[in-house]
Amino acid sequence: HAFDYDYELIPDIGFQVIIKFFKSLGLPFTGMILAIGAVNYFAVLLLARHYSVSIGLLVILWFLHIVVVRDFANLRSSLAISIAIFGITATSKKRTLGFYVGCISVHMSAAVFVLVYEACKMVSKIRSVRCQWILILIGSAIITSIGLMLPQLSFLDQRNELYLNLHEDGYGNEVDSFGLLALHGLIVVLSIAFYRFWWGDQRLRALFYMELVGIVSFISLSGHAIFAFRLTNLILSLYPVLLLSIVKGIGLKRNRYVGLMSILFLWLFSLALILRPGSSEILNRILL
Repeated sequence: HAFDYDYELIPDIGFQVIIKFFKSLGLPFTGMILAIGAVNYFAVLLLARHYSVSIGLLVILWFLHIVVVRDFANLRSSLAISIAIFGITATSKKRTLGFYVGCISVHMSAAVFVLVYEACKMVSKIRSVRCQWILILIGSAIITSIGLMLPQLSFLDQRNELYLNLHEDGYGNEVDSFGLLALHGLIVVLSIAFYRFWWGDQRLRALFYMELVGIVSFISLSGHAIFAFRLTNLILSLYPVLLLSIVKGIGLKRNRYVGLMSILFLWLFSLALILRPGSSEILNRILL
């Protein structure tokens, strides 16, 4: 409906420009969807190359979880994160900054992802591990404070007040499903258990810290489901990379049997994503 009639009411200027571009070409909404899907897929390929993980496995995990819980829930935010990934993998700071500005113009929530990623990246570069953990704790305290003050911060975006006052499941009501915590709690436990296989890589430390920040944000925002799920899923968008990097590290530094066990774990993990509650209903809607 917004594509055909009132796209100018969309507050994100970058996405308005994208719609105008496709309308000027005479392409339908489905054409724009396909183009955004292609951009998202290309971003995943860049991400796999940047972190040196399996493209095939990353695409599978991305589709089984990220596409379902994030991309089909909010088309603009999925495109915004893909543009942010272009910034992450860019070869110069100017390009990175340009992509960051672009992603925020497409959807304001991408600013949360960019801030958390850059903050965790900076923290991971500090030599003192103790200082790293102190800064993560300080950041967690700030996020908790923001969660408690969320109603007072609704002026930042005109949509916030609407969501807060919409007392329906998945919107202004409290979170009633904590499967996300179980999933990412498992990833944190695995990360800690096998830390010696990835801790030496500063980039992976940043992703691990993003996991911790994401969990804290979910708990802090749990009083308002829409913010808890949407913002946390944005922050945790790169978790498949961390998971695959851990499995890769185990496989390279252990014998082949451990490597096979790692592949089996990924298979079981993917199966759990497929069979999780509500997954079949979501996939059916996508197919229809």
